[in-house]
Amino acid sequence: MNKENERPEKPEWPKKPERTPEDVIAIAYLDKLRRGEGETMPTALPLACIVRVVAYKEIPKANERYALVTVRGSLGISWKMCVNRNYLKKGMNALFVAKGAAMPEEARYRHPEAAKVKVRVFRFGPGIKERRLLPIVNRTIYHFNNGLLYPLDDFPELRRMREGTICAAELRIDSLKELHARVAAPKPKQKKKAAPAPEAKPDAAEGFIAKVRRRYIRAWRAEESEE
Repeated sequence: MNKENERPEKPEWPKKPERTPEDVIAIAYLDKLRRGEGETMPTALPLACIVRVVAYKEIPKANERYALVTVRGSLGISWKMCVNRNYLKKGMNALFVAKGAAMPEEARYRHPEAAKVKVRVFRFGPGIKERRLLPIVNRTIYHFNNGLLYPLDDFPELRRMREGTICAAELRIDSLKELHARVAAPKPKQKKKAAPAPEAKPDAAEGFIAKVRRRYIRAWRAEESEE
């Protein structure tokens, strides 16, 4: 048999490793998170408040990136959030910023592990504009994320605050909806200056009489000077 006509042998691909029971449980847990079974998005949360991390669980099979934490805020309300690993621990306090917030443009809100943000410029009138940072909270692994969690290392003014304390005013954090309403509000109308009144023009008949009168006066004065 001709060697040129012989087909090359197919390479043997390495076999996939068999899944252990732990892997099967981890994958099922990950799928449950993605589907959001039994999860609900919390409502009526403050724009910014102090929360306590009451539970911390690293999400398996998530590229070793994410953890699921349970935080407790005001009135004992608890909710879950998906965050990056290793910058939060169970039992510590953190700053919660809701997804509907607009933060001031400060470096501490760009914490590389805690947050992804985008810049938006709000124009409130001629020469009046503000740059704000908006939180990006979407996680493909967990669709019920509702905000960001910051460690208190960069917020010394918050370290003595208790769990559940609302602190949006102290941090100059505003509602995104309210800023949009300010931008869309009708601008105050400027008063226009009144146009100057047109100069009064003499009537044609009055102008003719005045001209005759001036001629008569000149002629009378000329006669008096001759006498």
